[in-house]
Amino acid sequence: MTQTNNYEIEIGVHDLPDTYLRDIKQVFPSLQHQSSPHIKVITICQKTMNDMSNRNREVLEERDALLQNFISVSMVLSQAISDSTGQWVDFIDPSSALPFYENSNSQLLETDELYTQLGFSMRELGCCRVIAHKQYGTHVFVGSLFCIGDSTTQLQSLLQSL
Repeated sequence: MTQTNNYEIEIGVHDLPDTYLRDIKQVFPSLQHQSSPHIKVITICQKTMNDMSNRNREVLEERDALLQNFISVSMVLSQAISDSTGQWVDFIDPSSALPFYENSNSQLLETDELYTQLGFSMRELGCCRVIAHKQYGTHVFVGSLFCIGDSTTQLQSLLQSL
């Protein structure tokens, strides 16, 4: 657990489940030419003051601040991972659900079933779904980076050193 701009941040490193490789290759077209890359998913969870399942001015303002914080943190992490490993890295811009660096027409929403495989749950609200964290519930903003790498331990060490 770390703290940035007054927000608690939890960073997790996960292996991309094999069943999602084809979908992720569509989101990130540069991966389509690689036969079977070892893709890691780095989740960045920011604990929120407001319940993100609500839609009001306070939630929208906090979500905007969390979005800016996520993008800033993700840009730093992406550069550090790229410099350290020399491998491909990109992240999903939560405001558009599209890759940040790469051009793509495929989206990865924060309520995609992939996140249930990474330990999150989805809450059905009737009109929409919202992601939930095992400790924070719906008081969370979740973003994700994707990179090529074989060693979860190496990535965790790099992330802890930042």
